[in-house]
Amino acid sequence: MQALPAPLIAAINHLLGQASWAREKLVPFAGHTAQIKLPPFEAAFGC
Repeated sequence: MQALPAPLIAAINHLLGQASWAREKLVPFAGHTAQIKLPPFEAAFGC
């Protein structure tokens, strides 16, 4: 499984930096890894 490209991670972090409501909803998942599967593509991001 591949990690997301750095520019995509930067974009997600930028969006989360502007959305306090989203950060609050994601707090329970801190330290977990998210996986996205859209065959034939697959990516993961997290700590």
